[in-house]
Amino acid sequence: MSAPRREMARRMGADAVFDPREVSPSDVVRELTRGEGADMFVEAAGAPTRTLPEMEKALAINGRIVVIGRAAERVPLYLEVLQVRRGQIFGSQGHSGDAIFPSVIRMMAAGLIDMTRIITARYPLDRAVEAVERLSQRVDAKITIKPDLRKAPEAEPAAAATA
Repeated sequence: MSAPRREMARRMGADAVFDPREVSPSDVVRELTRGEGADMFVEAAGAPTRTLPEMEKALAINGRIVVIGRAAERVPLYLEVLQVRRGQIFGSQGHSGDAIFPSVIRMMAAGLIDMTRIITARYPLDRAVEAVERLSQRVDAKITIKPDLRKAPEAEPAAAATA
């Protein structure tokens, strides 16, 4: 929904980027897959009432939907789609599984993945409230907050750096 997030997706290598307010996501997926639908969807936005109906419409036969976005709401599903297409839905948290965090940390340390590219704003710890307020605007990809151990506690806070 956010232009800066769409641009981030392009920079990170997304094959197709679009504004779901301007086009039907399921139509775009069906067009890109020549009518076959997607083999896998990942709901990571935490907006399942909006995303899952579109995923249902463009789910390939034997397709899977993985839900990792968190939302405190019930989502109605049309189970007929899952039955007819032999589809599956999986729920997961990003950190579930055996040794996921240590594996990701090792891959980052080895330079195999660079997650710093998705950090679009940085705040010192003493400006954490401001960072959370900015986060609620949903324009950034990821925001980091950390103490500046080089500064004396009475020093002025640094300005936020944005990418």
